[in-house]
Amino acid sequence: MKTAESIYQETDAHLSKVAEVRDLPRVAAHLQAARMLQDELSRLEAALPRLCAGAPPNLGAAAEHLLVAGGKRLRALLTLLSARAAGGSGGVALAVAAELAHAATLLHDDVIDEGDVRRGRPTSRLLWSNATSVLAGDFLLTRALDLACGSGVPGALEELIAVLRDLVAGEALQISLRGSVETTEADYRRVVEGKTASLFRWAARAGCRAGGGSPEMAEALGRYGWHVGIAFQLSDDALDFDADPQVFGKSLLQDLREGTLTLPVIRVLEREPEMKEELRQALAADKPLSDAQANRIARVVRESGEVERVREEAAEEARMGASFLASIPDNVYRRLLEEVALGLSSRGR
Repeated sequence: MKTAESIYQETDAHLSKVAEVRDLPRVAAHLQAARMLQDELSRLEAALPRLCAGAPPNLGAAAEHLLVAGGKRLRALLTLLSARAAGGSGGVALAVAAELAHAATLLHDDVIDEGDVRRGRPTSRLLWSNATSVLAGDFLLTRALDLACGSGVPGALEELIAVLRDLVAGEALQISLRGSVETTEADYRRVVEGKTASLFRWAARAGCRAGGGSPEMAEALGRYGWHVGIAFQLSDDALDFDADPQVFGKSLLQDLREGTLTLPVIRVLEREPEMKEELRQALAADKPLSDAQANRIARVVRESGEVERVREEAAEEARMGASFLASIPDNVYRRLLEEVALGLSSRGR
């Protein structure tokens, strides 16, 4: 399980890399802010496995297996930083809720996608079963809703329920498009907004409210979270083509193998009709692409330059998100939120 110190060390390494790339003079202050969050991060890490206690047989173990494997804790970090940026503190319960909701979607996704590796470990569905993984995800969702309900933060529960609707709609759309070479950029964007951006937005808005921020601040931070969520997903989809699998924490090209088309592939198929037809026929067989097929398509995608173009768009989304922080009072936490956004879009391979 992660400790507050290990999270700080990861934050330190991350911000040092951002500083190296962007020549940022304020990193020392940012690291001090990260230290100030250690207590809250430690409480969050301790709460995650504890919330699995009392679950029905196997569900707690399947959920805890994923939760203690680590992860970036980005949604939780945005919640805590937003509370601090708003001039308050706290928000740990809502930060935990954000992580639980995210973990629930991962447990469900691994069943839907037949995933074998998550966060560098065998998925819960492999160690227990598909049914147990689905129910473990459902269990975590109930825990997340309990926390939002008990937080006392206005709108936290109602907006989380709306986010869960968005998550379901995004996943349903993605499933409906699986195997279709006619997937459009607009389709892709709707999936990303539903499955990723909506929860990032909730985390930032809920954190702001937990910290006593005004409605105007909550709106600004929500817009920040929305664009940062999109930047994160764009960056993730680019990394799927050239990341180190050990660092990435999951199998590369998994979406492509299963017939889910991400933005780099969609754009290449628009101008490569022969490849589009070849992929159509391969996906019509209703089975995952072979390694040879997936690797050949991935090579064409990499050579097309679309992977780097998607990274550039991720950076632009991050900059757009950071621009909404201008209406938040200037403090070290606001600046750290800015660097989180910029750092996400420049994640290394």
